[in-house]
Amino acid sequence: TCLGKSYQCFVGDESRDGRPYTCVTTPDREKILLVDAALATMAGGKVSDWQDKRLVAMSPDVVRSFRVTQRHQTTQAERLDGGWKITAPVVARADAEAVRTMLATLADFRAIRFVTGSAVDLSPYGLNDPRMAIVLSSRSASAADVASAASDAITIRIGDPVPGGGGTYVHVSDSASIALLDEARVDELIKAVA
Repeated sequence: TCLGKSYQCFVGDESRDGRPYTCVTTPDREKILLVDAALATMAGGKVSDWQDKRLVAMSPDVVRSFRVTQRHQTTQAERLDGGWKITAPVVARADAEAVRTMLATLADFRAIRFVTGSAVDLSPYGLNDPRMAIVLSSRSASAADVASAASDAITIRIGDPVPGGGGTYVHVSDSASIALLDEARVDELIKAVA
């Protein structure tokens, strides 16, 4: 898909003159193009090989408010006048370094792999009632509407660890996939919000 339009192409054999190119054509076979053979090899991989492993696409610099829910306790904060202020459950100045660490940890989340192509049922992964949920918003908000505009916010749900080890289930609201995240990264996040 490019600029909202989908294209289909057929990948053929390597060029006959011995150069490292592969023949590619479209369904109408109007043109035959030569592309680097390495690109054609990569195109033959699994979809997950092409999927961006970065889980949180929102830069820490654009986050203006957030809400963290853990063990049914919720903390909300907002960036005001260049600093961070806790707006719920109490109103207080936030520890700027702790906020920076949490946002940097989230920005560095990378999937080990993707478990599903679509998140139809979150419950088998402990994501319906996650052990932690974080809502990041790119706009300032009052305590009542941190997540009010879906286009301005993303929700990160941290679910159950994989039975027998190997990661933790994670779902980010702007993705259709459920991902596996390294348990050490989850521990870093839990320490950052503690």
